[in-house]
Amino acid sequence: MALRSWLRRSPPPMLGVDIGASSIKLVELGQHAQGRWVLECCAMEPLEKGCVVDGNIEQFDAVVDALRRVLKQSGSKARLAALALPHTAVITQRVVLPALLKEDEMALLVEAEAGHCIPFSLDEVCLDFCVIGPNAKSAEDVDVLLAASRRDKVEERQALAQAVGLQATLLDIETHAVRLAASRLIAAQPQGGRDAVVALLKIGGLSSHVQLVLHGELLFEREQALGGVQLTQMLASHYGCSLAEAEAKKHAGDLPGDGASAVLQPFLHGLAAEVQRSLQFFFSSSAQQSVQQILVFGGSAGLPGMAQAMAQQLQMPVVVANPFQGMQSGARLHPACLAQDAPAYVTACGLAMRRFGPCC
Repeated sequence: MALRSWLRRSPPPMLGVDIGASSIKLVELGQHAQGRWVLECCAMEPLEKGCVVDGNIEQFDAVVDALRRVLKQSGSKARLAALALPHTAVITQRVVLPALLKEDEMALLVEAEAGHCIPFSLDEVCLDFCVIGPNAKSAEDVDVLLAASRRDKVEERQALAQAVGLQATLLDIETHAVRLAASRLIAAQPQGGRDAVVALLKIGGLSSHVQLVLHGELLFEREQALGGVQLTQMLASHYGCSLAEAEAKKHAGDLPGDGASAVLQPFLHGLAAEVQRSLQFFFSSSAQQSVQQILVFGGSAGLPGMAQAMAQQLQMPVVVANPFQGMQSGARLHPACLAQDAPAYVTACGLAMRRFGPCC
């Protein structure tokens, strides 16, 4: 199966399904004729440790069971789905091609380009491309994004969907889905966020990932081995409780005694220090020397005092991202999705938006 067939926009309705290291998130969006977004439903289901490691499905049956539960919990009747691969599983390359080429001619040139940048046989990969837009230096050319992933990774996602009765009609890259979801929030800023460099900080289960974007374009990205799981382990050690109990305390913001000062604040300080190092790397190699805002999201983004602590240490605005901001709520929506859990749904929201948006 060619990856290209997965990247076509599909008829509605369509689910955005984000399979992370610690949970599966699902979002279904609608859109009024006037362009206003509608959050039809969203749901989340935890995954046991080790089910998904570095984006790889290690326990297929357990992930299928969790996906089946989250689908039932959502109440959605949609059977089309958009899924994603981690950015580490996809090779991307931006190339310049003549604008007047037919699609099949462009496909041949893209395949030739892929042969130069992919370190394994083209027979082992699924390959796709999309036209980004006119080339800035030549009116006769267009910029084209090439994307390739190993075939077994693509087919693994397809098999997950099929196992629960879904049809995977679109496969994206996690970081691209994040940027699409964030674009709504950036556009809502003064002057539409024009000329603003924004940092997108995902605090995942096992790691954190920062992207710096300008006008929707990626300028820099870096991953750090510090995530919500480490905080849960620190809390479990501090309170002498199980990991499940520590996770519940973290999620509820219930940190009695000196838990906030002894565990949470050092964790936030370490995370802010990692972000600061990422910014320093970026500034040392870029003409840009400032970041206007940091949007924080992920399963641990709703921690008490998160935004305030990081803003104080980094000396810049830090906002916890709510991907559902400004959306109308559907009748099937669970209220929790609009409160503390919202930052965890950024990737799934971006995937659901692909139903209405471009492939790049």
